[in-house]
Amino acid sequence: MKKWLNRLFIDGLSGMATGLFSTLIVGTIIQQIGNLIGGTVGSYLFFFGKMAAALTGAGCLDWLDKPFLAFHVSGGTTDALLVEPDDRAVIRCRVAGRSLDLKAGQLIDRVGGMLGLPFPAGPALEALAGQAQHTYSPRA
Repeated sequence: MKKWLNRLFIDGLSGMATGLFSTLIVGTIIQQIGNLIGGTVGSYLFFFGKMAAALTGAGCLDWLDKPFLAFHVSGGTTDALLVEPDDRAVIRCRVAGRSLDLKAGQLIDRVGGMLGLPFPAGPALEALAGQAQHTYSPRA
């Protein structure tokens, strides 16, 4: 099972182009499959979709070899997810925390509005970040 999931999701996703487009498409597809299936398997696929899409977009699939805390940020939700390797299920995601007030995605859109960027502001902010002179490499 692990080899099949690894080949289907991880290897397949790693070949995709990085960036916001692939993140949104991959995440949406896997999360929607999880929503349609429902139950324990559907919940697993939903969180797997969040993690696989985020790691693909960031080019960090090698992070799946060790535990880490990931943040899913959107206009509607902000979740802290504990992601751990799992021999049977490739990865295991558990909700470590959720926002109770203004979501981070809403904050990004509000700041983008103040800067005169189009709504939603995430893609425009990502484009601006791509033009930055300094770079940052995430560390596990």
